[in-house]
Amino acid sequence: MAILNGTNVTVTSGGTAIAHTTDCSISLNREYIDVSTKDSGGARALLARQKSVSISINGLVDTGSASGHAVLSAAQLAGTALTIVFDLDDGANDETYTCSCVCTSCELSGGVEDAATFSATLESTGDITRA
Repeated sequence: MAILNGTNVTVTSGGTAIAHTTDCSISLNREYIDVSTKDSGGARALLARQKSVSISINGLVDTGSASGHAVLSAAQLAGTALTIVFDLDDGANDETYTCSCVCTSCELSGGVEDAATFSATLESTGDITRA
């Protein structure tokens, strides 16, 4: 068994890693509608509908970096989509999820004598590919 080191899970935008990310997650979603009838024999029948991806990113704020919080907040304020690649790289069996995403939320926080952090949520728009 080859357990993946979480450090090797990365998110890139336009080919550049989102800088200073400390945590990231991806949620693959699919909507279904119930199409059960009296002919279903007592079993539920579902019809697949829309699929989507939700990506969450947390990290440290670096005001000198244009590839971290800055790229996400700029895209969120402008309403522009980003090409996002969520990469599970174990060195041998690279698995990626690629999609166009919009940043639906972007938060920055900073406590007294603490590192400033950011969090962002990205939602897919369009098709999703897994390679």
